[in-house]
Amino acid sequence: MTKLVPYTENKRQTIIPMVAEFYAEHYSISEYEHAEVTPERLAAAEEDFEEWFEKDSPAIFFIEEDGEEAGLIFMAKHGGSVVWIENLYVKPEFRRRGIATRAIKLSEEYAINEMKAPAVNIDVIPQNIDAIRLYHSLGYDTLHMITLRKHANGNNRTVPTKILGHEFRI
Repeated sequence: MTKLVPYTENKRQTIIPMVAEFYAEHYSISEYEHAEVTPERLAAAEEDFEEWFEKDSPAIFFIEEDGEEAGLIFMAKHGGSVVWIENLYVKPEFRRRGIATRAIKLSEEYAINEMKAPAVNIDVIPQNIDAIRLYHSLGYDTLHMITLRKHANGNNRTVPTKILGHEFRI
């Protein structure tokens, strides 16, 4: 059974490595090169985690599956009352069991019922095809915003994609 368990300060030493794992995986997907959890990534995760509390109405949960910590989910309000699922991470050993699907549905219920959100948004990098498929299957089908990036040292992305008649590289 999947549950969302609110983060408490006594679980800090459990959640920080999970945040670092999420960031390493995110980097691996977006930059097309494997990344490990390093002391530097752990320090960055700790700093970023502190910033989560500065958001409007932050909600941080462990995703628990049958009593085990299977991942985390972080939500916050942006631009008024809309809630964003900003970070969703399921540990590799818990994947492909429907846990992310159930965690998102529980998060949506929390956002609508407790945070009084009229809508829930999710950001996803275009390289994370599995996440895009999952979110789309759960009804996330409105493109609300497209973020464009200009790299300071040039764009080394090689995968072309067309959006609204324009070619971009992901």
